[in-house]
Amino acid sequence: MGYTTELVDEVVQESFESLAAEVGAKIGTKEKRGERRKHPRRVADLPVRFRILLEDGRVFNRGCATVTDIGPGGALLTDFSCARDAFPAQPFLVAFKITAGEFEGIEAECRPVRFSFTPSFGIGVRFETISVRV
Repeated sequence: MGYTTELVDEVVQESFESLAAEVGAKIGTKEKRGERRKHPRRVADLPVRFRILLEDGRVFNRGCATVTDIGPGGALLTDFSCARDAFPAQPFLVAFKITAGEFEGIEAECRPVRFSFTPSFGIGVRFETISVRV
């Protein structure tokens, strides 16, 4: 069964607005003075399955992680459990799918923009695409 682009766009937008509301985000606003991000993020606890994709599309690594903060423009992934303890030393994308809860099934393909090491390892990502199965 085919879906129109408008229907898919509408479902994705509604799903993302619902997700943003759940984590307290206000889409397209800056809440605190001096916010560096284009879109502020809010605390979350969303389990995901992820894949690290090389630029040619090959899967470099895969596993589970947790989205610990999220906003309209990106997220922070932490608590990685990987098939192997490695990340590529070349450009890559992170693709993830939320695996539980009200937002189960939402998928994103992201570009890493920041790596953090305290209090634990994390990757800050910027959303390139967001989708949901209808």
